[in-house]
Amino acid sequence: MSLINDVLRDLEQRKTSSGPFRSTTSVRPGRSKRSHWPLWLLAAVIAGGALHWVLNESPPGNARQPVLLASTQNERATPEPEPAPVLLADAATAALEPAQAPTTESPQPSAGQGERAMGEGSSDATARPAPPNEARGAAEPKETDPPARADSEPVIESRQAGKAEQPDPSPATSSIRIEPAGPAQKPGEDRLDDARRAFARGHFELAASQARALVSDHPQLTDGHLLLARTLLRQGQTRSAINTLDRALSIADAPARPAALLGRILVERGEIARARSILEAHRPEPMADPDYHLLLAATQHQAGDHAAAAATYRQLGDVIPGNARIWIGLGASLESLERFDEAVAAYQRAIESRDPRAARYARQRIEQLK
Repeated sequence: MSLINDVLRDLEQRKTSSGPFRSTTSVRPGRSKRSHWPLWLLAAVIAGGALHWVLNESPPGNARQPVLLASTQNERATPEPEPAPVLLADAATAALEPAQAPTTESPQPSAGQGERAMGEGSSDATARPAPPNEARGAAEPKETDPPARADSEPVIESRQAGKAEQPDPSPATSSIRIEPAGPAQKPGEDRLDDARRAFARGHFELAASQARALVSDHPQLTDGHLLLARTLLRQGQTRSAINTLDRALSIADAPARPAALLGRILVERGEIARARSILEAHRPEPMADPDYHLLLAATQHQAGDHAAAAATYRQLGDVIPGNARIWIGLGASLESLERFDEAVAAYQRAIESRDPRAARYARQRIEQLK
């Protein structure tokens, strides 16, 4: 700094010494500037050299030491990475395998930094007390651990092992459904259900068209013929219904049901002889369809064949003795045959039944016969 001051003082003295001659001497402004700029350049160079000498005057080791200390302090203050969240599979695997701490690579320090770090580590070790867990672990004897594996990523392996230990449910076992066994559905049953729903809602034209298509595709389906005949009856087409039932008698798989419906229609129309012949030709066993045999016996009675009617009623009485209609029909047929004592006995059987209307009618007939 003294050198700079001397230079500046010298410049000031030169300016003051040349001051009185400025008025007499004619000097151009551009020339004076050109004569003074080397001095300013020289002064700047001298000032830069002095500043460089001042900065390099301190010993070389003292300037770098604070930086290294700060870097070591930053390394100490660096927070440790948070552990990864432990899953249930990891916990289950950790219970089976010995835990291993994951090793993280640290940067290799230089020779000077290693020496300083060792010095600082020793000072820190003497200054800081050991944690209670470490002290207790040092005091207590440790069990010998099994040899550690050479894997560098034990956590990832434990997760993979945990995932492998949990068996996935098989899609075949999850999709098994146990359904109750039932009778096999006949062909066309779904279409028959649609026609029945249309009939129940009063859409008779729709029901008739669906039933016709069903009978055309499945002529052996008895329920299709019956539904078509009932739909035609509701529409007032009795003759078409009779023709439908006539065809069903020869192609349906259960002709007794179309025969019973056809027999009732013919009895209502007064065609007793035809109804009787159809009913007798397709009658099933009495136990299978008792109502069918009741209709047959009534038709025989209306046809004037009272002996055949009485025989049919007796056959039904042996099968279902508790039906009061059977005994009322038998008593009426025996009255027509003028077998009054047998008729009274038949009416007595009707009174023993639990049908109040049949019992009242039977008492009336008994009083008249006596």
